[in-house]
Order: sequence, then structure tokens, then C-alpha cells
Amino acid sequence: MCNTNETRNRNKNQHYVPQYYFRFFSPDGNSIRILLRKNGRVTPPAAIHSQSSGDYFYGDQSVENDITNYDTKYSYNHRIIIECLENGTGNISEECIKVLIENILFQHERTLSHRESETNIHGFYRDFLTPQIEDLKNDDPELSEEANQALQTAMGLMSEALSDQRYMQYASLTQVLQKTQSISDLTLCFLKNSTDRPFVFSDSPVVYSNFALRCYRCSKLGEINLGLQIFFPLNASWLAFLYDPEAYQLNGDSDFMVFDLKNENDVHEINKLQLHESFSSVYFGSEKHEAYLEKLWKDANPSQEKGRKSIEQLPELTLDGIPTGRHVFSTSEPEPTFFPSLSFLKCKDLSQSHIPYRKAYIASFSTHDAPATNLNALIDKFPD
Repeated sequence: MCNTNETRNRNKNQHYVPQYYFRFFSPDGNSIRILLRKNGRVTPPAAIHSQSSGDYFYGDQSVENDITNYDTKYSYNHRIIIECLENGTGNISEECIKVLIENILFQHERTLSHRESETNIHGFYRDFLTPQIEDLKNDDPELSEEANQALQTAMGLMSEALSDQRYMQYASLTQVLQKTQSISDLTLCFLKNSTDRPFVFSDSPVVYSNFALRCYRCSKLGEINLGLQIFFPLNASWLAFLYDPEAYQLNGDSDFMVFDLKNENDVHEINKLQLHESFSSVYFGSEKHEAYLEKLWKDANPSQEKGRKSIEQLPELTLDGIPTGRHVFSTSEPEPTFFPSLSFLKCKDLSQSHIPYRKAYIASFSTHDAPATNLNALIDKFPD
């Protein structure tokens, strides 16, 4: 039986990429090799328990227990899916797919990279609330003293929460189940790696991309965006790939949900994306791939600074593209530094689509049968 100190220390080191996930890539189940983003150096095997983690990363023991419950479910489901893929996809149940989608969204939002990207957003709302709280301290004749005090308390608690990155991230993670519907219209495909290059993963293993909108000055990586692609390596040989069927189609035949990947460059492009979207580290299992990982870093040439989301003030348009004369605050994503070019995926004609949103998102707001106005001409493009 573990004593109290052992239990406390175990709960102190909390992982934003779970240990079970590392083990699907590790030859011995205990260690993993690392490519450092900052300089391309490959390190000797390191203990899994010390990777992608931090002291009380999510919070106290009760919070860690909640995270562990999620990981227990996802670990079991991950193993079942791998076993089914190795034996043919016919046995992958709808429930397994549902849990996988939830896992993908959960993993995307649980990392240090995601936390850092949200810092400016939380700061904006905190700064927005502060003067309003001060204004409430001046008696408002329309509010009773009790109501005024209650409002001050509520807004003060909200401001404190926005200053606590751990709390905000955990609160977001608890809402993942409600977000799965936002990507339910994407097509799921499992990529089977039949090359000599492995799939690698980073400290942000779920990565979003959008090759279809790479030339447009617009949001690209939101879960409602036209052309969204989501990559999630399952082990060195399998990867879960979600793509927008409105923007892409697979080249060639696929067996059920499996696409056999035989082009080494496709694997290389996917791995470069992992490196570009990493916070500090990319992981791999076998010593024989060290030279390849060094080449990967040289080819990818990742930037040293990771961008963060920001708030911009933009002119408001009606659904028909008419300016209202007002301005709205909008979340702005940093422009991706890399878009993988994949030989097995063909871009469709987007002229009848509604850039930058998918039809499913637009339909969710439609109150009549008339088609939405096409505003593509209003979207600026990057110069060639």
C-alpha cells in the first residue's frame, strides 16, 4: 500500500500528455526519446513519468483525480481501437469512435501550449471587468445595497478565475462533452503508416491544420472552420485523421475507414506539423530513427516563438455582408507557420462554400430555407 507521502508526490506531478499515451510509442513502456524543438538535439531515452508534466499542473488532488478518470476511459478506448485496427476496422463500435472524438478534443485543450495560447484572451476579459467592478463601488440608485454587493462579489470571483490559468483550463476541459457536436460533421479516417518512417508526436499531440484556407486572411483552426484538419497519432503506425468533406476528398480507395499510407513524404509532412505545433519537445520510440528526427528538424526549421490568441476590434457585418457601422471584439488566432501538403488528399472547389465556415455551422444558425449569402469575395488573400 502506498503511504501518504508517495500518494501526494504522485498527484503532485500531473501530466498534460498522459503517461498511457507515451507507452503506445515506447519500446519498453518506461522511456521515450526526445527531439528538442529549440535546437534539434536528440536526447538519450528519458523516463516517461517526467515528460509533458508539471507540479500541480491542473490543481489539487481532487482535480487530478477527475483528470485521471478521463484518462482511464481514454486509455482503454485507445487500446481497443489499436487492437481493432490491427485486426480490421469492422469491430470499431460507434461508442469507441464517440469516445475517441471526445479524447481528441480533451487532449487538444489540456496541454501547456493551449494554456499559453489562451493567456491574452483571459487577460483581456479580466481587464474588461476591473473598471466595471470599480464603478459598482459607487452606489447605483437602481440597485439595492444587497444587489450591488452581490454583483460586485460575483464579478470579483470571475475576475479572480480569469487570473488562474489552471482553473480556466480545467473548467474548459469539463465542457468537452458539449463540444463534440462541433466536429461531428468531419470525416474520420485512420492512416496506416506502411513506410519506414514512424509517426512521431509532440507535447501537443492533437494538431489542427487547414490546407484549404492557407491563402486566406481569416480564421482557420476553429472547430467551425471550413477546411479543418485534425491529426492525432495513435502509435508509430496509426494516426486518427479528421477532415472536412466539404473541402477535401481522399485520392484512391480506402478500406472502411483505413487509408494505407505508402508515401514517405506524407508521413514526413505530418511529422513536420507535429514539430511546428509543439511547445518544446517531439517524442519517438526507436533509436534507429534518430537520424531521421535530426533531418525532420532541419527540414521543418520551426520558429522559436509560439504565437498566442488575441482580441481584435473589427467592423460588424450582417449575414448578408452589409456593414452595420458598429464594431465587435473577435478572437484572433496566430497564423499557422506550416501547412502539410499531402498527396492522398485533394482540395475541392470552395467557390460555393461560405469561407471561413462549414455548412453545418451556418445551418445551425439558419432560420429559413433561403441559402446563406456567399461572402467569399470579402475575404482577403495573402499575396502569392
